[in-house]
Amino acid sequence: MTLELIKSFEGLSFYGDIPETFNEPEEKVEKYQLQETDWLFLNKGFVDPINRLCDSTLDYGDVDFFNKDKCILMKSWLKDKLKQELTERERCLYSRLLDYTERAISLDTGIVIEL
Repeated sequence: MTLELIKSFEGLSFYGDIPETFNEPEEKVEKYQLQETDWLFLNKGFVDPINRLCDSTLDYGDVDFFNKDKCILMKSWLKDKLKQELTERERCLYSRLLDYTERAISLDTGIVIEL
């Protein structure tokens, strides 16, 4: 399970609309490894709202790409989420996601989420 910030599309292959990031260098992709237990709160309070908001189909065992436009939508949602009472781990993960969405917007790229 990973969060991946696409820094550059240059030279990346795609599987449908999802950039393939396996073995790509840090210059192209920044990866953040999720913990298996993260699924518990992601399933409870992230997956369904983000799927509705971004018209995505993310679920356990899935991978999805969120382009710049979807990152813009997700950014607002994450800012609101971070105002709520969260565990330390949730706050860490949502903060990382917010950082990735903001950077993807400025880079005109996107993020890949693999659960």
